[in-house]
Amino acid sequence: MLRSKRFFTVWAAVMLLAAILAGCGGKVPSGSDPQPSPASMGLTEEEWSQLSAAHEAYEALSPQEQAAAREQGGVPCPNFDHLEWETALDLSLIQYVGTEAFEEWADGRWEEGLCSSIYDLCRDFSISYSQLAELIEEKGLEELYPPDRVKERFQALDLPME
Repeated sequence: MLRSKRFFTVWAAVMLLAAILAGCGGKVPSGSDPQPSPASMGLTEEEWSQLSAAHEAYEALSPQEQAAAREQGGVPCPNFDHLEWETALDLSLIQYVGTEAFEEWADGRWEEGLCSSIYDLCRDFSISYSQLAELIEEKGLEELYPPDRVKERFQALDLPME
């Protein structure tokens, strides 16, 4: 019974993180690190607050709970600078770069302790915002990837527009 209660506690923490979690790229700064502004990362204050809360919740877990959360898929990335929707890679994007190439890329990132966001994918596969915007429109993915938000983040992350 104690084991199932512990599992439920970890599971609940994972679900909480999954609800507010984002993943990828760099780290949400802490301590004496210079803290970038939300605007410099292309984030709204609300989005920044979500990422900060997710990072704090994760840091409050024990190392064992953190490991369990990662293993159970509740932490798509060890970093907290992308929103959850930014780490949801639609099958259309995977097919665009090639399934085998994508799997090799994603596995390598996971093994290195990195996450995989739409921006990481575009950077590593040399996909410009223009190409991505065309794919988003062609495949009807505007609800998943709001074009205006994607464009703002591309610009803030200094990714190629053309």
